[in-house]
Amino acid sequence: MNRFFKRHQKTIIWVLVIGFVASIVVAGGLRLLSSPPPGSAAETVLTVDGRKTSRQDFSLTYASVIDYYKQLYAMYGLDFESFLQGVEGAYRRLPYVAQAAEEIVRMVILDQAARELRVTIAKAEIDRAVEAQYQALLAQYGLTEKQLEEILRFQGMTLDAYKKDLAKGQETQLREERVRQLAVGPVEPTDAELAAYFEANRDRYQTEPEKIRAGHILVREARLADELLARVNEPGADFGALARTYSIDETTKATGGETDWFTLSESPFSEKVTDAVWMSDPGQVKLVDDDAGFHIVKLLERQAAAVPPLAEIRDRVRADYVRDEESKRWSQWYAARRERVVVKATDPVIAAAMAYESDRAKALAELSAARAGGTSDDPYLLYYIGRLHEELLTAAAAKRIELEAKEQRTPDEEAELTRLRAEEATHKDQALAAYLAFIDTGTGDEAFFQRVLALAPQSAEARYALAEMYRQAGNWTQAESEYRLAIEARPSFVAAYIGRGDVLMALELYSPAADAYRQALDLQPGNTALSLKLAAAYVRGNRLDSAQPLIQEVLAREPNNVTALTLSGDLLLAQGDTAGAIARYDAAYRRGLGAEALLKLAGAHLTAGQVAEAKRRHEDAIRAFPYRPEGHLGLGDVHAKLGEFDKALASYRQALSRAVPVSLKEIIARKIVDLDPADIRTRYLLAGYFREQYKYDGAIPQYEAILALSPGTLEALVGLGDCYLAKVQYDRAVDYYRQALAVATSPQQKVSIYTQMVKAEEGRAGAANALGPSGLEFLWQRAQLYVELGQNDEALADLRRIQTADPQFRAGEVTSLLDRITLLQGR
Repeated sequence: MNRFFKRHQKTIIWVLVIGFVASIVVAGGLRLLSSPPPGSAAETVLTVDGRKTSRQDFSLTYASVIDYYKQLYAMYGLDFESFLQGVEGAYRRLPYVAQAAEEIVRMVILDQAARELRVTIAKAEIDRAVEAQYQALLAQYGLTEKQLEEILRFQGMTLDAYKKDLAKGQETQLREERVRQLAVGPVEPTDAELAAYFEANRDRYQTEPEKIRAGHILVREARLADELLARVNEPGADFGALARTYSIDETTKATGGETDWFTLSESPFSEKVTDAVWMSDPGQVKLVDDDAGFHIVKLLERQAAAVPPLAEIRDRVRADYVRDEESKRWSQWYAARRERVVVKATDPVIAAAMAYESDRAKALAELSAARAGGTSDDPYLLYYIGRLHEELLTAAAAKRIELEAKEQRTPDEEAELTRLRAEEATHKDQALAAYLAFIDTGTGDEAFFQRVLALAPQSAEARYALAEMYRQAGNWTQAESEYRLAIEARPSFVAAYIGRGDVLMALELYSPAADAYRQALDLQPGNTALSLKLAAAYVRGNRLDSAQPLIQEVLAREPNNVTALTLSGDLLLAQGDTAGAIARYDAAYRRGLGAEALLKLAGAHLTAGQVAEAKRRHEDAIRAFPYRPEGHLGLGDVHAKLGEFDKALASYRQALSRAVPVSLKEIIARKIVDLDPADIRTRYLLAGYFREQYKYDGAIPQYEAILALSPGTLEALVGLGDCYLAKVQYDRAVDYYRQALAVATSPQQKVSIYTQMVKAEEGRAGAANALGPSGLEFLWQRAQLYVELGQNDEALADLRRIQTADPQFRAGEVTSLLDRITLLQGR
């Protein structure tokens, strides 16, 4: 991926530039349709002093804003788009919606001012600006005009059309600059104004920053720190001797606790200690504690910042003054114009976004009115409402806490406290109501559910919805836990009992599944579907005597119930009555023509030794349900029974290609490797299925078998390392990773292996502790590989982590590589 971006870097940059300019031009060129329907692209969503903006125009302006931030974040190796993903990402978009609206307002204000001030831009001036920009861009990215034409052709644009777009952009920019010049007017500072500006901004003109030297004693025990503080403050105390005797700071102990000169940004201490010593007077001693221990710090000397006299830098100061004054006047002019402009957002989400920064309550009112009137089809409307209620809840809570902290309160303050508590309760209830309504839209994600549960941990609805989400994703264990919590919150929650029973069945925990179904049935007696679920759990759990009356009861009421007939077949088969099972499965299939009954019928024939009939029925299942794996799996079993192993393998492989549940894939893959032990590909698949189910002891023999068949195979060595890493056997994991490194051939492979080795050392060290020497060595090796791959940001992160953990570790080499990366980035 990285090499692709390097190879096509110029093209990508130009595509972004072209796309951004084109979106602005298109946004300015669209026209509204008459009387457009609500929600359509041409619907008016924003009006500024009578000038209408359509939904499509607004969307294009918004897209331009987002594109700008994408490019800005990308410069720092960050993915802005991921910031906007998910339910919370939708809420994070609101400030950018407001920014797009304000950009439209700004363009209207500038157009109005240009007309009032009779600003015109000569064509010759526009042409010169376009040519200058055009040549600068070609030079910046090292492109010829012919190369640019090829890029534009790829984008479906001609060079002439692109230059026309540039001309429109330059005309807009020049017009804004001219309006700004006229609005601001000339700036001619007096000597007194320059002198005052210089004094107010002396820090800006420092040639040497302020520096200090400090004395430092670091100890672990609070009592010792108090004793030393008292001794240091005694007349004639020898700070240096105390530091050499008691301090555990190896960097200053030998010098009697004295540091070298350092600036605020170069402080060797934590922020807390730095702030304390920096604000001290010379000779003052303070005791400060942080994560490292207890620090006794004494300010020894302070060296003032060096600032040249005004006369030496007058031109620079004047230029800064003019720039700042122009900016201030422009801001004042624009603020006055913005205040006079009449802005009406007819889209409630845009209106709420524009109000959000200054007035959360107004934003909430806009959205609540939209909900009540059905005037917004935004799928996240309910979530926005809930989030705004939460923010207002937080604001009220902050005020309430502040009032509660007062020892004495006036009657008015007591009344305000009562009001705030009621406001908190209202916002909490309203937020939860909005969130619960949002759950019904089916667009919630895990982060959303965690937010709801943080607000209301006992919400049965939220627990149940989160469980359903986990169940649909196949996360059975997490789903079971959430179903159980939903039941604890509401013991009469029938759907939660059923859901819990279903996931316990999937986990093959039949006894607790039966308990869950029984509790649901107790709440809804006579429910046929629940009776059959309970019977199925009893049959799977070999509690046949418990299953039989339930099945008989259903069949007595509904003799043609396919599920009951199928379960009856399961029961008879478990009791050893193969003929009876075949009859029941056949009856179920004749009535429902379903895959399950047919497949069980075929399986029963095979169990009865009726191989020909079993084969016929499995072939029927394949024809009727070609995308189901069970028919191919059963046919494979038939072939295996007949000793036709090649045909059995072919059928099993067909079954594996169609299987979805990982537990079924495991069963099929086991059959394949049993028949074909040399099938390395399937062994890899089987190992993966085991790992997906956290069955690492099942995966390990598969990787070992692969190594026996093909010694030194990279993927198998890494797989073994990963399994032992998951089993928290770090030494064995690292040993396999080292073997993998010995056979790895590419930097990418080695980066992946070192990443796993770092994880092993992180696990060994513990979450709260820094990496040891082995872990730092793995980081160092990975950083070098990142540089080789051109992934400089990743390399920097590793090198800085090394320096933070142990500044002495390969200090010269780490510093040298950091300097090299800085040079590369500077280019």
